[in-house]
Amino acid sequence: MSVIERVDRMQSLGRGLAVLDQLVRASGPLTATEVGHRCGVHQTTASRILRDLVAAGYARKLGYREFAPDYGLLALGLRAGEHLPITLRPKLAMERAAAMCSGLSVSLCMLWRRQLLYFDQATHGQDTRLFSGRDFPLHLSSPGLLFLLELPQRSALELLAGSRAKFGWDQPTAAVPSTPSELLRVARRSLRQQTLVLPQWAAIGHVTAATRLRDHEGHPLALAISGPSDVLTSEGVRLKLHQARRLVEAAIS
Repeated sequence: MSVIERVDRMQSLGRGLAVLDQLVRASGPLTATEVGHRCGVHQTTASRILRDLVAAGYARKLGYREFAPDYGLLALGLRAGEHLPITLRPKLAMERAAAMCSGLSVSLCMLWRRQLLYFDQATHGQDTRLFSGRDFPLHLSSPGLLFLLELPQRSALELLAGSRAKFGWDQPTAAVPSTPSELLRVARRSLRQQTLVLPQWAAIGHVTAATRLRDHEGHPLALAISGPSDVLTSEGVRLKLHQARRLVEAAIS
């Protein structure tokens, strides 16, 4: 294969992945024209890519012109999870941590390419959710804020701007500041012993907290606790997080 052929093949792969990304992130079906505009390619190129994705089972055609993700993506994602140890290895440790924090939920959160990924969401007495690919507003997430506090101010503000463009800036309680700069100041004041505890943050009567774990395969990772704020005091939440961290880090490493 010549260099030109290799470059062309890589460009085709990149365009195909970009189209899939737009289909998955869209709030509804897209036309080939809309896909082309979002991906910066001609409508003819977008139509060809969509046709190939439909044939492979990764996209489906709705009606005459619109396209949406198909079941092939779900099957691909489930099989991919079998190759990622973090989806399965910490499960028992997370369930033990949830038993220690009865009444609250524990989860692992990773910052992956500006997006929050949640793993092993465990609550005592309930089935554990191994993975949640749905992103979450950074300004309402205790692990998200914990990751931001490690970054230079400018980088943290850039990530918050991207999150705001995607999700808006809800203030479910008076504790949530109205500006990104003030948000970082409040979060920094709440950080103690590498643990961030935010009572009455996402909702009245609710607490969310996180402590940092070692990076996993180069990606920031945190252990989070959330639930009713009357189950434990803020200091009790910090103590449980530190106890649970030892269990979970041993399981992951």
